[in-house]
Amino acid sequence: MALDGDDWTQNIPPYGDEFEQPVPRLSVVPAGPSAGADAALPEPEAPRPPLFTRIGELLAHPQPVDWLVKGWLERDTTAALIAEPGRGKSFAALDMACCVALGRDWHGIPTKQAPVLFLAGEGRAAMVRRACAWSIVYESLSTAPLHLSSGAE
Repeated sequence: MALDGDDWTQNIPPYGDEFEQPVPRLSVVPAGPSAGADAALPEPEAPRPPLFTRIGELLAHPQPVDWLVKGWLERDTTAALIAEPGRGKSFAALDMACCVALGRDWHGIPTKQAPVLFLAGEGRAAMVRRACAWSIVYESLSTAPLHLSSGAE
């Protein structure tokens, strides 16, 4: 069906007063001793900081670098080790994660102790074996705030 001239306007749905608008609903929560503990209103959540900030504001107020591993890894950042397969990236990342979780130097480089979430891209079983070997050589990880994902998802 070809639309000539103004015929295309026939397929536009009507707007304005012809649409029924949803009625706002208000829930009333009883107050007082008869309301019981279940009727208590939750505390309002604190507002979240904006997801994006104008670059001019950031440049006007530069923040010092907060190193987890001095010169290598900043706090609150995402990092990646990129190299050919079989070059030891996973063990190097786990080694760094263990040192940060325990607050011990990473091969002579100072770290700040912090909880670590480790995304096990190769799967959990391989990382557990490596963590076991790391514990035998360096220090027990049994109470370390180091958490392994169940996989790469």
